[in-house]
Amino acid sequence: MRTLVRDPREVTEISRKGDDQRRTYASERPVADVLDDGIVEGRDGRPLLLVGVLPDRVRREGDLLLDWLSGFGGWQGTAQRPNEFRMSGIQNAHVVFGYSPPVPLRRRYGASVCDFTLSNPGATMALEALAGACAEVFAERMPTAHAQHLEAISILDPAWLLGGGKLPWTSGIINRTSALPYHKDASNVAGSMSAMVVLRSSVEGGGLHVPALDVLLPCGNRSLNIFDGCRHLHGTTPLARERYTERFSIVFYAKREFVGAEKPGDEVRRAQRRATELAENRGSR
Repeated sequence: MRTLVRDPREVTEISRKGDDQRRTYASERPVADVLDDGIVEGRDGRPLLLVGVLPDRVRREGDLLLDWLSGFGGWQGTAQRPNEFRMSGIQNAHVVFGYSPPVPLRRRYGASVCDFTLSNPGATMALEALAGACAEVFAERMPTAHAQHLEAISILDPAWLLGGGKLPWTSGIINRTSALPYHKDASNVAGSMSAMVVLRSSVEGGGLHVPALDVLLPCGNRSLNIFDGCRHLHGTTPLARERYTERFSIVFYAKREFVGAEKPGDEVRRAQRRATELAENRGSR
């Protein structure tokens, strides 16, 4: 395991300037330190990013999920479902799971369970097993950052956390064999960290470049990366895909839109009231 040290002031400055790179794509081999197992920390000793692998105890879940996702046909943001792009506007094959926050622009007036989670209980169990393993690694190898993460998400009602309130994220997204442009996960709770698991078979490329930390993560099969995706710009290097090969990035995160969400039953009634009010207002006009 390696430890890379970065100047926190320089990281902040590069992150600020990095906005100019948004929606551009990473090169095949960005100039950066390659880190496949270790921690990036600031000179103050604060951990900023972790790279590792999933524990052996969830190896079976990872392998089964890779096979299952390879045959899954319900991807959003595709030619078959072009109107279901990510809220960020990035167009790629993906699916969200866990809990969905209110999105009035899509006429979703309350927090709810994602359709994927309701329709695929077996895959949901495997995803929560991976999330549980990520949380354990997070707490064990980045205890200070983990404690700060828990403090950051304390503004959320535990009813909207994965694993029956026992896991430190509200939701997740699975991206299918996509080289995403540089972006920030702007809707995450400030100060929280995301966990990204990559499951892949025979695909070249697809590393994760984090310019502000001057690091490139190879993202091999069953790799686990934990970092602040809201603060740090990140993008995927190009993929060289052959037939019948896949790369799935599974990202667990805590969304700030759940701040103020009521208990699930109350949230349903609140959403119904809001939808009724809007319908009556439209009718009166």
